[in-house]
Amino acid sequence: MTATPKYWFPAKRYGWGWGPPRVWQGWAVLVVFFALIAAGAIPLGKTNLDQFATGLVGTRSPYGACQNAFNPEYISGGSSSGSAVAVARGHVSFALGTDTAGSGRVPAMLNNLIGLKPTRGRLSTAGVVPACRTLDCVSIF
Repeated sequence: MTATPKYWFPAKRYGWGWGPPRVWQGWAVLVVFFALIAAGAIPLGKTNLDQFATGLVGTRSPYGACQNAFNPEYISGGSSSGSAVAVARGHVSFALGTDTAGSGRVPAMLNNLIGLKPTRGRLSTAGVVPACRTLDCVSIF
């Protein structure tokens, strides 16, 4: 199975960023992502996101807007839009995103997917750059 995380997740081997064209090194490794790799998932890069992971439309990125998988005239939705679009277009089997206030569920809905926001604490957020520690979750597409 192929997988990809949102570019928001820090990972030493895969770089890290929050939208601006910049790579950070030395951050904690996203526990969930590397657990998937250890279980046999094949990583295929990282996906685009709304800059600073703060949008619900998927159009604010220095790398260009993520286009909706069904109609490029529609928004792709949410800061995890790149993850949703990658799955909806069949580029990967599944993808990871984040969901604090809809950043995973909104792009899933707009790209005809099911986006799962697990119960908080069910999946480790170790290594996730926090937006709101009490609400942050790793989302699954």
